[in-house]
Amino acid sequence: MAYLGASNDPNALPSLLLEDFDDALHAYARLGGVGAPQRVEDARDADAVVFATSTRRPTLVDLPGFSPSALVYALIACDGAETDEARLAMERLRGLLEQSGATLAGCALIPLAGQLERHMKGPRMGHARRNVSEATDELVLALRCAATPGVIEVRQPWPRVLHRLGTALRCLGLFS
Repeated sequence: MAYLGASNDPNALPSLLLEDFDDALHAYARLGGVGAPQRVEDARDADAVVFATSTRRPTLVDLPGFSPSALVYALIACDGAETDEARLAMERLRGLLEQSGATLAGCALIPLAGQLERHMKGPRMGHARRNVSEATDELVLALRCAATPGVIEVRQPWPRVLHRLGTALRCLGLFS
């Protein structure tokens, strides 16, 4: 197994998502009384790869080569309240993986990246992070079972109407 984060990403969220994934992977290994999968540095030697990025990153072209049989699990965050940008990045990633013979086994599409980044050091199952943590747990389970959960749409931690209201109030300078 290998971890890949966006090396030229202008924010820390991809590395925080990978750290969260690693913590969950080791926690489930301890609970199950088994060791966590061995981590390798080179993605070409890995049978499973966990990839994290945000749509702030301009391209995915600098991805390293993958083992032709690798299962790739991705965490893709976008700034918007909808995950359309993350879905486009996922489709680009899927195309790049198909060229190398690897398979996109599972992908969590995460909205509101900027807000999530501020809450990543908070409680894992706190209100602001719960939906992302549950999606991460689903990907961890899939990796441990070599399963393909497909696309996981992460819900916002609060209703869209409240997000839009907060955005409008911030634009008017009434809320920081």
